[in-house]
Amino acid sequence: WQSRFSYEHPEFTVVNRTGRRRQWGVLCLAEPAVRAHFINRFYDFIKPTDFDGLFLCLRSQSKPADKGDQFGFNRLVREEFLRRHGVDIRCEPFDLDAWRTLRGNYLTLLLRELRFRLNQAGRRLAVGAPRGDVIGPPIGNMALPWRTWVRDHLVDELIDVHVEFSLKI
Repeated sequence: WQSRFSYEHPEFTVVNRTGRRRQWGVLCLAEPAVRAHFINRFYDFIKPTDFDGLFLCLRSQSKPADKGDQFGFNRLVREEFLRRHGVDIRCEPFDLDAWRTLRGNYLTLLLRELRFRLNQAGRRLAVGAPRGDVIGPPIGNMALPWRTWVRDHLVDELIDVHVEFSLKI
């Protein structure tokens, strides 16, 4: 649930509103170094293969937060929200949907950058995401702008992934 990269770079782990508590194993996609790490890691997986592309599943094995909106208040997200909306998300009431949208924009930016890298290599991109417009725990609540991904041709395939479970009584 936690990679070597996340161990070595705790500064990129998502933080709560106080900035003091971290959700280990979940990295902030606003950070260019995090996106570059994921892109290089994904590309290095498929580079030596004959695979025609990459399947990126947005399900995570990280431990979920106690609340879906508990983490995601990192410096770059905070600064960008303040620039766009004039509100400091760490200490002022804020528009929850606008914050989730901003966080989802960083997910889209990751896909945009990954798509560019895969296009250079002639590889396809499939993304597995839950149904709906918001992704939740364990990654945390953020907009899931799948319509943008389809419209902008960031994905070749969009696959519904959902968690099925059974309850024994």
